[in-house]
Amino acid sequence: QTALRELTEAVNFASSTNELYATVYRLLNKVLPTHNLNIAVVDEETAEIVVPYYVAELDVLPRRRPMGKGLTEYTIAQDRTVSLSETDMEQLYQTGEVALRFVKLNHWVGLPLKNSTGKTFGVLSIFSIKDESARYDDAIKILRIVATQLSMALERRQALDAMAESEARYRSVLEQSPEAVLLIDTQT
Repeated sequence: QTALRELTEAVNFASSTNELYATVYRLLNKVLPTHNLNIAVVDEETAEIVVPYYVAELDVLPRRRPMGKGLTEYTIAQDRTVSLSETDMEQLYQTGEVALRFVKLNHWVGLPLKNSTGKTFGVLSIFSIKDESARYDDAIKILRIVATQLSMALERRQALDAMAESEARYRSVLEQSPEAVLLIDTQT
């Protein structure tokens, strides 16, 4: 409960997205010790998976890659929380549902990040590389709460960034205009 309260505070008061990501990892690690966490989002303009934050025992994950048949894309397609054992992942590789493999995993949990309209725009995942006994199924309820909070925070941050960009563009137009600009409120 303390970790979830701190997460809510971080969502509302983090000064940057990177600070938010680091706080999510720190708080999750208190509740669910893991050495591997990945936050991936879809860049729709370039059709790429972008990884703005990850902590991993092995530094093998690319920060950007074309959309393909990875576990992130599999989770997005499933549009629900996905928990996979080593055997489950082997079956997905054999059937071709998942083709990208950066490292052999013992267990993987992917949670969709969804915007306010319900569209999945990314995945929060935790995974085990070396610890064969690591299972995260008992923590999925907590992970879902974290993914929901993170989704809301990222959407809010995106809206604030878009508003700041719009204000800067508007200010630039006004400052560079050689003509006078007059705003009139017809009601008053």
